[in-house]
Amino acid sequence: MTIAGPVGRWGPRPFRFGRDLGDVLDLMELAFGEEAVRFRDLRFLAGLGPLLSPFEPILQGIWPGIVWEEDGRVVGNVNFARLPYLPRVWLIFNVAVHPDYRRRGIARRLMTLALDRIRLAGGQVAVLDVETDNLPARNLYLGLGFELLERLIEYRGRVPELLPIRSPNIRPWGLHHWVTRRGLPGLDPPNLRRLRLMEWQVGSFLGRLRPADLLLYGRRIRSWVCEVDGRLLGFGRLDRPLFGQLRLGVWLAPEMPEMLGLDFLSAVVGKAKAGLAVTLQVAADPDRFKLPPQWEFEARRRLDRMFKWV
Repeated sequence: MTIAGPVGRWGPRPFRFGRDLGDVLDLMELAFGEEAVRFRDLRFLAGLGPLLSPFEPILQGIWPGIVWEEDGRVVGNVNFARLPYLPRVWLIFNVAVHPDYRRRGIARRLMTLALDRIRLAGGQVAVLDVETDNLPARNLYLGLGFELLERLIEYRGRVPELLPIRSPNIRPWGLHHWVTRRGLPGLDPPNLRRLRLMEWQVGSFLGRLRPADLLLYGRRIRSWVCEVDGRLLGFGRLDRPLFGQLRLGVWLAPEMPEMLGLDFLSAVVGKAKAGLAVTLQVAADPDRFKLPPQWEFEARRRLDRMFKWV
């Protein structure tokens, strides 16, 4: 499918890593405010500019996307990526439009083009995150046929002093476990919640590429799982970026026993150094799995994970 803007230098075109990364990062900072700090570790790549041109085919495979350009200025963006271990599932991310160009249908057009690209590439499911209180974006995605998959809470605070958690149900997790594992949940609706695990496994995969992860992502990622009788009930991730705050993520299945879930949460948080400032994202039933008050973490934002059959 050809993506090109009409005469007059406005409209959509393919995202070019070397050419557009700096402009897209500027747009992310404008659209997402302080949350855009997570993109800071890509700034040094943006500074390379034309030097990245020979590697453009490889880079487009890592971070494909579409930008909306007007008069030579990038005013809209969407990126999407295929999960390497589950190629029918794609992530959509970095959906943003410059404030001066909103309410003109640019975001809807970019999303429609992204879904078309995913469909043509053989994708069957698209997944994205949106802030729960971002009603314009949520309404856009609902209007495009997306449905709520799960809700997440993002906390910030300093890692408390925690005793080591030793449990036969909790162990490290790597790409080779994913590749060799059988009987993982499929794509039927009851099991779609487990796509959370699949997204995080991308990070686990990239975290093992030395030194490519340092060059392209500037981070090192470690993962853990919680299993009971061969059933995957929890997944945790520690993301150590080259710049910015350490990030932790924990997913707990609805059928996770409460005490085991809290132990797993403590085990993952305890992998970070006590006293270190971190961002913690938890996908779990908030009524059953509340953070201990003595941790003194602050809930900063709530996210809706949404999905669509394409």
